[in-house]
Amino acid sequence: AIKALESISSLIEEGMYTDALELLRECEKKFPNDINIALNKSGLFIDLGHYLSDADTVERGIAAGELCLKNDGFKKYRGMLLYNVANGIQFRIRKHFNNNGAYFGAEEDVRQCVEMLKESIAITGNPSAMVNLGNLYDETGRPLEAIIEYENATTKDASFGMAHGNNALAIKKLSHI
Repeated sequence: AIKALESISSLIEEGMYTDALELLRECEKKFPNDINIALNKSGLFIDLGHYLSDADTVERGIAAGELCLKNDGFKKYRGMLLYNVANGIQFRIRKHFNNNGAYFGAEEDVRQCVEMLKESIAITGNPSAMVNLGNLYDETGRPLEAIIEYENATTKDASFGMAHGNNALAIKKLSHI
């Protein structure tokens, strides 16, 4: 199963997303009880669904992650799982906005995503989760909170270019006030 996960990662790095998704589906069938597959498939399905703009694949990843979050055997991976599931929910939120031109109707997803990212940050201190939370705040009209998260990320990792860039854009939005 580990070799298969490495192959999936290599396919993703090469931009061969459809092949990676097919291999992931095969692994899910071939290794139904493998802990490594169960743990990693959430993030992989979400990432592949994002790359392929495939909402069903993202939802499959969210469901896989939520299942792991309910299993005490994955407790030590909770921070990572929360991060992965939140990324999937953030994809869902953006899709809702793109389809409707507003976040009305996605309030529960926004609330859940914020809670998951905050808990993930509390557990792991992951600067990527801080940037994702900042992005969610910024996208939903909360630029001050976004700036705080971007600054938290750059405090944690001063070389995190995306956090610096997103922070500058959020500050620029506020400069018109």
